[in-house]
Amino acid sequence: NILLAATYPMEKLKYRVDNLRDFILMCAFISMILTIVLGQVLINQFITPINNLRQGTIAVGNQQYTHRIPITDEDEFGHVNQVFNRVIEGLADFEMAKVVQESLLPGNQFKLENLSVYAQNIVMTTLGGDYYDVVKINEGKWGVLIGDVAGHGVGAGLMMAMAKAGVITASEEEKSDPSLLTTRLHKMFFAIKNDRLKRMMTFQYFTVEPHKNAFCFANAGHCFPIIVDPKNNSAEFVEHIGTPLGIGPKARYKNLDFVLERGLSLILYTDGIAEAKNEEGEEYTFERLKRVLPRLYDRNPEKFYNNIYAEYDEWSAKPDDDFTVMVINNE
Repeated sequence: NILLAATYPMEKLKYRVDNLRDFILMCAFISMILTIVLGQVLINQFITPINNLRQGTIAVGNQQYTHRIPITDEDEFGHVNQVFNRVIEGLADFEMAKVVQESLLPGNQFKLENLSVYAQNIVMTTLGGDYYDVVKINEGKWGVLIGDVAGHGVGAGLMMAMAKAGVITASEEEKSDPSLLTTRLHKMFFAIKNDRLKRMMTFQYFTVEPHKNAFCFANAGHCFPIIVDPKNNSAEFVEHIGTPLGIGPKARYKNLDFVLERGLSLILYTDGIAEAKNEEGEEYTFERLKRVLPRLYDRNPEKFYNNIYAEYDEWSAKPDDDFTVMVINNE
């Protein structure tokens, strides 16, 4: 058997161990410093900008359009923050436009001698294209109108405002003749039509003489009005055909006269209710609306409206179009 042995001074071994321990501790300290520095860099480069975007998103959700994200750098996040701030500014403009558009609508309740009127417009986006109005033409004669611009957003809102301006600036002669007023608006819409602006508007204008229960109207492609007779549990369309405003150069409109007898109701509406779909994708349809109106009738026009809206709300799985209904009851 062979035994090989060696000796090494303990002091030197301890010295080498101490050096190795100090080296490891120094490396650990440097690693910790680097981790802190890199963490701060990551916070500045990613976490803080992401948190700023989160705060901006919360502000938009709360409609706090004065909120702005601080721009701390010119990198990709800085560019995103600049775009986000411009979007918030745009949303603030949209909100102001919504306030202006709401001011264009005349209110909800009207009294035209023996006729009680209630109307309401519910917009599914910031700006809608539905429009209704009640205007006094002269003693004993009123104008009632309803319209629907195709689509939503700024374009639809501007065309709705243009229709309002066209009605306001019309002469008494034009306001007294539905075909003349409708032709006037058609010419306005067609004059601005171009490759970038192709929207159209369906429209109805009625002149009403309450003391005679007399109605006269021109129709520009809008949904047929419905006369509801609660005593006989029936309802009928007032069918009158016409082309939408601005759709072609040779549109012509004619007047149709009818009488709304005592105890009857006239319903004006936009297509949002008829085109509403349930969870199975089935449309509500105009025929279904006509069929249920006698059941929903109420002498109070506001309650009648609320019954119609409740029917719509129960049917519609996901409302995606503006909802406007005007109820005119002859008491």
